[in-house]
Amino acid sequence: PGDRSTGILAPATQLQFVDKCIAAVEAKGMDEEGVYRLSGVASKSEKLMKVMIDKGKLNDKVNLLDSEWEVKTITSTLKNFFRNREALLTYKLYPEFLAAAKEVSPNDRFRAVHKCVTTMPPFNQKILGVLMRHLARVSKSADVNKMHASNIGVVFGPTLMRPLEESVAGIMDIKYQNIVIEMMVEKCAEIFSEQTPTSPTGTLPHSVSHPALRRAAPTAPGHPAPVAPSHAAPAAAVPAAAPAAPAAVAPTHAPPLAPTSAAPPPPAAA
Repeated sequence: PGDRSTGILAPATQLQFVDKCIAAVEAKGMDEEGVYRLSGVASKSEKLMKVMIDKGKLNDKVNLLDSEWEVKTITSTLKNFFRNREALLTYKLYPEFLAAAKEVSPNDRFRAVHKCVTTMPPFNQKILGVLMRHLARVSKSADVNKMHASNIGVVFGPTLMRPLEESVAGIMDIKYQNIVIEMMVEKCAEIFSEQTPTSPTGTLPHSVSHPALRRAAPTAPGHPAPVAPSHAAPAAAVPAAAPAAPAAVAPTHAPPLAPTSAAPPPPAAA
């Protein structure tokens, strides 16, 4: 494994490529049974990659909604994109992700996976979030497409998370690779958001539909959309005051506890 054709692409081109494939799948393939699990014809996938990437840049003239490009051709091309580059979850963090997947407690496993995500390189974290939000939407149509989070984990586990050197021991780790991706899909709203999370604790906002599906112009990676400035009038300066005496705490007036032993009942009438 290692960097091949997609590894030399500029980050902006990589993100544009992923965005375009995702938008096409969501436009015409969300209800297709086995989406991402079923592979397309290899020669068609290779052809699509060549026409989409022209001299290191995305070819905007390619229309993935054209009937020439089947959904399984598009999904195979996207999977090959991630296979033909350095593992997205990085070789350096592979041991940490593996240890996280082996946590016995689901809560501990979630926190460990989340912590690993927050330590990924910014671009890897950004493109992973784009992909996982998409795969979470795919899993929401599992009643039709049969792609539950566990099935998505089987497809993308070894694709996104793999060691630098393949070995027999690495083959035994595949189930843990699947677990990591399955958790990312199931807990997508907690792990990923439109803004890069900085801590595995706290409440994260729910994700929204990806900008590519809103036909907005792609932004450069690592540059989130600017936040509108607040127009509230600045607060007037408050003069320093002498420290106030602590307020008296009102006593609580909880009702008295019932006695532990009840009075004996009156004697029964004769």
